[in-house]
Amino acid sequence: MLTAIILDDEIHGAKSLRILINKNCPDVHVIYLETDPLNALISIKKFKPDILFLDIDMPKLNGFEVLSELSNPLPKVIFTTAYDEYAIQAFKFNAIDYLLKPVMVEDLVSSVNKVNEKISVEKELRKKRQIEDLRQNQNIKISVHCRNELIIVETHTITRLEADSNYTHIYTVDGRKITSAKTLKEYEHQLPVSNFYRIHKTIVINMQHVEKFVRGEDAYIIMKDKSCLEISRRRKTDFLLYFYKNRRIN
Repeated sequence: MLTAIILDDEIHGAKSLRILINKNCPDVHVIYLETDPLNALISIKKFKPDILFLDIDMPKLNGFEVLSELSNPLPKVIFTTAYDEYAIQAFKFNAIDYLLKPVMVEDLVSSVNKVNEKISVEKELRKKRQIEDLRQNQNIKISVHCRNELIIVETHTITRLEADSNYTHIYTVDGRKITSAKTLKEYEHQLPVSNFYRIHKTIVINMQHVEKFVRGEDAYIIMKDKSCLEISRRRKTDFLLYFYKNRRIN
């Protein structure tokens, strides 16, 4: 379901458009209908709709000025106006479509289909970038100084790193525990930030090897190797934000 906000200073036109959307675009839910550009800015920034049906010729702020007040990522913009002279300028703002009033059903449906196509393409591109990032991260190697040896370790094989005073214990998927006379902070700077996260002042984990996150006052993580790791209280909120943003685990 796509969410949408309609901004049109003429209330009758805005309501008519909402009726058309409700009848003919079952995958679009109009969450707000605004007639004041300043109020609309507040709603857009707060609710971040997928689609913005936007009039151009309005008091206080015109449609282009409204867009200039917004930061990326912008909603998919479909301009709705009684004037065709704004078309070129509208597409300079990367509008998905430009509907002339009175809006025709077939034009509205076509515009919504374009939005769906655009979103699908963007999702596919994000997926490809994530796959490429993962491939690149898997090829990263770090040098670990262990006694008189220099061990080359691929970062994707590391499950976690634990600080022990000025030493660091590095745990890998094959069950190894490599102890190095370098600090955790020194190694943390070498790790890909998209995969590794510090959950405690003494522990950095590889999110790819997390099995379960257990909520609660004393939150903790269970790794795939069944080790149980505490999340410090002051890092728990930040970890949750990272967790849901990156969607690394279920």
